[in-house]
Amino acid sequence: MNHRQIVIISGKTCSGKTGLADLLNHEYGFAVVRTREVLSQQLNLTPSDAGREALIQRGHEQDHETHAEWVLQAVQHAATKLYPSRPIVVDHVSSPNQVKALRKAFGPDLVHVHLWASATTLEERYQAGEGSVPGAPSYSKIDHLKNDEMVLALKRDADVRINTNRSDAHDTLVRVAARLHLFTPPDVRLVDVLIGGQYGSEGKGNVVSYLAREYDVMVRVGGPNAGHTVASPSGPYTYHHLPSGSRDVKARLLLGPGMTIESPRVPWRLFGLSQASTVAA
Repeated sequence: MNHRQIVIISGKTCSGKTGLADLLNHEYGFAVVRTREVLSQQLNLTPSDAGREALIQRGHEQDHETHAEWVLQAVQHAATKLYPSRPIVVDHVSSPNQVKALRKAFGPDLVHVHLWASATTLEERYQAGEGSVPGAPSYSKIDHLKNDEMVLALKRDADVRINTNRSDAHDTLVRVAARLHLFTPPDVRLVDVLIGGQYGSEGKGNVVSYLAREYDVMVRVGGPNAGHTVASPSGPYTYHHLPSGSRDVKARLLLGPGMTIESPRVPWRLFGLSQASTVAA
């Protein structure tokens, strides 16, 4: 049986949805279903006439007329024209009910990505683009997601949630591609090595702690450091010897050959060693 990856993107206007969809198409061959184009065709509008306000209103009407299944119908129609395994990205979904219909149809093959940014950032992006045209409506008029409860519901449902305040479309693509296993299939066992490219304080500890639950073995080399303070379910914790995040995982922990160990603080029996036998290997 062929499985087709379906990625749906939600988020407020100017949060980065179209940029992500375009890169998934360009870099990984995803077919793009644009709800804006679907609605424009229904209204027989040319691209120059397809104003956001008219499309937003038409989207609400379609939700009511089709019980929020019009996006699903558009995806299913597009799929009939594609190879069975070609993935699809939907730019964009705008209500929890649309997501519910898509999840019911595609099950585990569907991944929901939600993007968001601060109100200031969204306004600045709009003013730098569409909003710079003379006579353009204000951001508040063209924002298709004004209901805070609906935004929160979409965010909670999402499989991937990304704050795009300080990230561009390529940064977002890396996060999404990793979730979709586009770099490597999930059944391939890998060794990932994190290296700092400067002189410390690049954020290595936080990255390792964030990813720790995805690994079976965590390894640290070198001597004790000044401290990697990371967030954890029990609050901030500072690691000096053990791999960051190791308190919150069930992975096997390995201290590599040549580790410098501060002997007064180490229970030697923990490592199966006697104090006399500890030398730098």
